Amino acid sequence: MKFGVFLMPQHPRSDDPVRRFRETIELGRLARDTGFDCVAAGHHYLSPPYQSLQSVPLLARLAGETGNMDLCLSVLLLALLNPVQV
Repeated sequence: MKFGVFLMPQHPRSDDPVRRFRETIELGRLARDTGFDCVAAGHHYLSPPYQSLQSVPLLARLAGETGNMDLCLSVLLLALLNPVQV
């Protein structure tokens, strides 16, 4: 059996996005160090009153921090993306 952790990249607009990004990367490292098998993130564009880190670049950055862990994109809003991006 494998266990994973879902990282919620949403935060209030009043929060510093750079600080939240760094905290999310640290959570990925913590998941790696505590033995989780995968890290997942969801895809959001509009979720007032929150702002969201974009999941694809976030997971790309986590790839360098999480070693052999699986990276999961738990939600991808295909209808809102340019086909070239997918």
